[in-house]
Amino acid sequence: MGLQAKVLQEESIEGKRIFTDKVSVRHLDREDLQRLRVKVEEGDLILVKKLSQLGLDTADMIQLIKEFDEMGVAIRFLDDGISTEGAMSKIVVMILSAVVQAERQQILERTNEGRLEAKAKGG
Repeated sequence: MGLQAKVLQEESIEGKRIFTDKVSVRHLDREDLQRLRVKVEEGDLILVKKLSQLGLDTADMIQLIKEFDEMGVAIRFLDDGISTEGAMSKIVVMILSAVVQAERQQILERTNEGRLEAKAKGG
């Protein structure tokens, strides 16, 4: 069992109600996300461990938040202590998702710089 699933079970979520994709979040074919879209109903609350685990990037996350909001479904991010319940909360989530994407990009850039530096040194 993955860490995300374990955290959700600690929140008393039944195993059959936990949707967690096994592939990298960057992979476009997210089967459990598709299953979740079919299963949720108006008034439901989706629990996600971390903000960075919902979408591929800021645009994807905003689209998902908008999609679920139009269905009457809220999203709560457990580690971040925020949710899309209420208008101001949605704005905060969107701003934080942009920050998360910027952090991801910086990590990728630093990783690539480190590889290039190691390669230049013969490593």
